[in-house]
This record gives sequence, C-alpha cells and structure tokens, in this order.
Amino acid sequence: MLIVGAGPVGCALAVDLRLRGVRATIVERDEGISYDMRAMNNSMRTMEHLRQWGIAQRVRDCSRVPPEFRRDLVFCTALHGHELGVFRAYGFRPEDSRELASEPGAPMSQKYTARVLRSRAAELGCDVHTGWEFIEAEQAGDRVTALLSPTASRATSHRISASYLVGCDGGRSSVRAGAGIAMSGVGALGKHIHAVIGCPELLEDLSVSPGCFYVLFNPQVGGLVLPSDVDEFNLHLAGFEPDQEIGVEELAAKARLVIGRDVEVEIRRISPYLIHELTAETYRCGRILIAGDACHLFCPFGGFNMNTGIGDAANLGWKLAATLAGWGGERLLDSYTQERRPIALASCAAASANVKALVASIGAVLADGVPDGDAQADDEDRRRLGRRLYDDTYSEWNTHGIVLDQRYTNSHVIVDDGSSAPAWQVTNYVPLAKPGHRLPHAWLADDVSLYDRLGPGLTLIDCGAAPAEIEAFRSAASSRSVPLEVLTISDPQLAERYAAPLVLVRPDQHVAWRGTQPPDDLEGLIDVVRGAREPVAAASSELAAAGRLSER
Repeated sequence: MLIVGAGPVGCALAVDLRLRGVRATIVERDEGISYDMRAMNNSMRTMEHLRQWGIAQRVRDCSRVPPEFRRDLVFCTALHGHELGVFRAYGFRPEDSRELASEPGAPMSQKYTARVLRSRAAELGCDVHTGWEFIEAEQAGDRVTALLSPTASRATSHRISASYLVGCDGGRSSVRAGAGIAMSGVGALGKHIHAVIGCPELLEDLSVSPGCFYVLFNPQVGGLVLPSDVDEFNLHLAGFEPDQEIGVEELAAKARLVIGRDVEVEIRRISPYLIHELTAETYRCGRILIAGDACHLFCPFGGFNMNTGIGDAANLGWKLAATLAGWGGERLLDSYTQERRPIALASCAAASANVKALVASIGAVLADGVPDGDAQADDEDRRRLGRRLYDDTYSEWNTHGIVLDQRYTNSHVIVDDGSSAPAWQVTNYVPLAKPGHRLPHAWLADDVSLYDRLGPGLTLIDCGAAPAEIEAFRSAASSRSVPLEVLTISDPQLAERYAAPLVLVRPDQHVAWRGTQPPDDLEGLIDVVRGAREPVAAASSELAAAGRLSER
C-alpha cells in the first residue's frame, strides 16, 4: 500500500492496515507536522477508532490543559469578561457518553492527534518518508506506480509500485486531480481565520468558568477559542470576505479582546482558509482511492472535517486488507464510495447550517450588545441571552446524529432486514442494530467494551441462537476463507438490545446483517457481505427474509 499524505487521515489508514498485517508506506511533502491543522474536536466516534488502534489514552495524555478545561462549552464576552452560560457539548463528559460510546469525545488540537497517529504508524512498521511530493501515477494490471520527487527540487525522481494508492493529501489533492476525480458543490463561500496564539497568563484567574471551548459574543470581536496548552490557544474568527486580509497587529489586538486583558500575546501562526461545500463524485478510480479532505471540504463549525476523514480511514482500511488477503470480493472497494460519500454530504449540509446560525448569532450580539453591568439583574439578562444563543446554535454543539448515527443503508454489501428506523437527525442518536447502522455500544465489564471483543474480520454476535446455527455460520465463512469470530452475549437484557439472536458485524463495527435464523443460502450471505456477489433487493431477497424481524 502507498499512502500519499502523513496527516491524521493518512496515518490512521496506515495504522489500521498495519494492524491487519498489510505493508504500508507513506510519503509526505512536508518535513514536519504543520501548525495549519485546524481541527479542535476528536468526536466520540473518532475516539472509538483510536481506542481500536490502541492510542485513545495516548492522545488524551498529550494535553497539558487541566482536566476542568476539557469538558464544557462556555459562552462569554471574553476569557476575563462576563459569562453568558455553561453548557454540555459533543459528549466530552464521560457521564454523557458512557451509554452511547466506548470513548468520550476529546477537545484536542489536531497537531497532537496527528503526532500520536504518525508515531503509532511508525512503531507498527510503516515507512514514513517526508519531503517527497506526489507527481503522477499510472495503473497497469494489478499494480499502480507513482512518480515522486523531493519537495524542494524536482531534479531527481523515484517510482514506487504498490497494489493500491490512497490519496490522503488534503483539499488540493494531487492524487485526486491526477486520477481525474471531480468535485461537486460550491467553493470559496467566504474566509475564516485560524490563529495559534501564545499567552503566558492564559488560564490564570479567569473570571469565567473553565471550558474546552469558549464562544465569544462581544460587540468588538466574536469567535471560537480552544485552550490548546497552558499558554496557548487556537482562535477561529469567522465572517471575512474571500479577498480580505488581516495583519499581525490587528490579530494581536483581537486576541487581547478575546482574553479581556491588555497582556502579552505572541502570534505563532496565522492560517486563513476559504470555506467550501465540496464533495468528490467518487472516492475510487481503479486502484487509486482518496480519503479525508481529498474527498470532502466543508465549513469547520461542528468539527466534522477531520472526524469524517478518520471515519473514511476506518471504513477503507479493512476493505483494502480483505481485498489483498483474497477474501474481499470485487465489489467491496466500490462500497467505500457508496457508504462514505452520503456521510460527507450530510456533514457538509450540517456544517453549513452551523456556520450560518453562529455567524447570525454573533452578528446579533455585535448589533445589540451585551449587558455590561455587575448587578444581579444584568447577570440574569446575560444568562437569558446565553441560553437563547445556545438554543439558536444547538445543532453545532449537539452532533450525536452526525457522529454516532452513520447509516450505510444504500450499500451493496449490507443486507437489510426490512425493519424500520426513526428519521435521521443531526442532533439525535437512537441506538439500533439495524443493518447498515453502527452496532449499539455496550459495556461487558467496567472497562471492557463490546467493541473490544470484536474480531479483526467478521464477528457473529450470538444472542441466543442454536449451536447448530452458529456452526453453520462458521462453516460458511470458512468456505470463503473469511475470518469469523463468535461473541456470545449471555445477558438477556443486553441481548435484547440487538433485537435478534444472530447479528453479523463488520470490522468497522457496523452491522452487515441480522436475523432470527440463518438463510438457506448462508454462503450467499457471506458473499454479499464480502463484496463477491451481486446484491439483491431486500423486498425479494431470501437473505433478508431470513432476518426479517416482523417474523419473530
């Protein structure tokens, strides 16, 4: 495997592949890890993937920010100003996420996540070559050959041949362009400014509550702040025109307004970026695939960009490994676009709605102001304003539908069971073991997640099936050389959560099929799930009929 791009998505894919025994090489045009990485929120789902890859706690341990600054959302006029309210967000508190996910979310500067993923890839034996730029690729037979040159000079070049090439090289992806994959949507809708700002006195004697995110509603400046270290914060400022510039002195003045004190600040990085609503029309062209920002670009509000890319890597990794191992069929890699592109489109729409709501709320405050007195009545007025602003921007901070309710319902490697599901919502998640959905999480013991017990291939969850039925599954999987593990659920209450005695789960923790009994053509079911058989409509499928829950 050749991966172009050593950012979080490229390294996540490499980690997943190496854990599955696949050789992987990464080439990266830059020498180090850039300050331009803007993500500030590892979602619950991303942290679940990091747990699967053995590094969730390592990522959390990167932060030097005190624990009380890793939980809540604070609306205020400045860090040393007036507080408008404290709210829950993103499943950051363990008590908010424990029943939904194996890991709480983590407010975290992307550079730390990137460092841990790159380190993990290297320790697993992945070769990471920095300072090399992708030029072009040629496909022939069962190989793809990439031409690479040193970033500083094209005086020399080198060719690498691989079974597959994956472009994780960002929004301006050279791999995507070289493969002729088009993007659809709208670009250059506006500009935001991301800045990394140093301040030695950042967290000292704050007049507002500790928070992981601070949303500034101030007549002079509005934006989003993440304390990324004890002496550093990330600042996002919205609402600039595409050609509008901001200088160091102007940004330093805004940073002091954000802090609320005339203190020393150091502008460590200014990273303006354009806002896009763009999604690749396909994620695959033969043996060339793309992932992460190479596939999709959307507004940053809601924290979907990197998190969606990590989900791409988790979806693609096992499919590439299965294909290379010989048990993945011809259609398995095609399902990558079928499953992940709708997720990107939903995230794009939600992110655009979020930024419009937040910019409108900031604009209203800039126009009307915030009560500035110290009287109790002024504080009560500010709290009411904060609640109104939170309600107006609710979908930005409560993204359980985007994060946990990712449904692969139109995939050719999912066999529907005919059951119904509530309409999908951005902010809400209802755990369902319906095929295509993420398997509802459960704890088997205090620190043992159900996900920890899933195998590297397919896993059959036995919620009370007959021994002969389990053996039939083992035999069918073995006949197709598909790795299958069986996880027995003996707790009746837990088994009830999955609504069927047999649940077939993929390596990415999504349900492939469930049923009351095995279908007569059990090998056919295995073939569909591994992408080796033409799918059939659920209404007429014997495979689906065996699992139709209305027959129970």
